[in-house]
Amino acid sequence: MKTKNKVLIFDSDEELVTKIASKVKDALKEQFTAISRKTRKDAVPRYLTRDEAAKTLRISISSIYRLMKNKTLPYKKVGRRVLILESDVQSIILDMYV
Repeated sequence: MKTKNKVLIFDSDEELVTKIASKVKDALKEQFTAISRKTRKDAVPRYLTRDEAAKTLRISISSIYRLMKNKTLPYKKVGRRVLILESDVQSIILDMYV
């Protein structure tokens, strides 16, 4: 990579893609770190329903069931309700995209 008049010139497309992916990963890490710090400050943990978790992760309800069955996504049952910690959903996002 050469820098000339604040214009980046890359030797190959792969180098450009690698640089962009690195910057996106860094930005995502910063955002999720800020979110997790904010979540830690809250005294009461926030729980999501299966539907809310599916919408947050942008996956189907059946995928949520699969993650729960495989013990990838921890959950708690309260009566007939299934609740998932928001922080667990955020950690899955980090695992999936970073």
